[in-house]
Amino acid sequence: MPASVSPTRRCSCTAATVISRTSRSSAICATCGCTRSSKAPTRSCASSSPATCCGNNRERIMKMPRRPFYPPMKLPPDIFGLQRPTLLNFENDEETRKRVAVVEQGVLAAFSAAVDHLGEDEARRLFRHVVRRPKRGPGKDLAADRDSRLLREYDAASRRGETIAALSRRLHAEDTARKLGATEGALAAQIRKLRDERQKRQRAAAREARRWRMATRNEMPTLLSGKREK
Repeated sequence: MPASVSPTRRCSCTAATVISRTSRSSAICATCGCTRSSKAPTRSCASSSPATCCGNNRERIMKMPRRPFYPPMKLPPDIFGLQRPTLLNFENDEETRKRVAVVEQGVLAAFSAAVDHLGEDEARRLFRHVVRRPKRGPGKDLAADRDSRLLREYDAASRRGETIAALSRRLHAEDTARKLGATEGALAAQIRKLRDERQKRQRAAAREARRWRMATRNEMPTLLSGKREK
């Protein structure tokens, strides 16, 4: 080995590349290894202090933060003390029968409590009301032009000063086939609903017309705009 070349030693180092050049020594630290050369033999990086080779350990070793452990979320039980069945239900027939039996006992207990609080007749009426299917849209027995007829009657009654309650009583008495509504309360509620919806449409149309006028106020008058030239 020539005298101008000093012995070379390698050490395992996993730091970023650091190049330091001086007049007497040079150090190159890379991911694959660490090489130090000098005119005089030196110690390896493993035996030297952390600051002499590749800097501080905190700078060359980055540890990933420990993620906290979150336990799996468990939904609370329902009023029967059971977990809500999921789409992927892997219970067997015996477990299904037990779950159905628990639900039946809970329903019977709820009915018994309702009888104690309301009486048997009122409890049965309440349960019939609960299990009744909700209506979807207007009934088949109602007239097809019921809404337009109710609006015409409301406009005529408004000009005469007749209230909605009096109008619903009169229409219910005249409508023997019950094509407009089953009860006076249903007729009054439907008339108010139609009135409110028409007022909402009128206000929306007025806002849109004003917005259109403001957007075209600086344009030249045309036949489509309806503006007259001054």
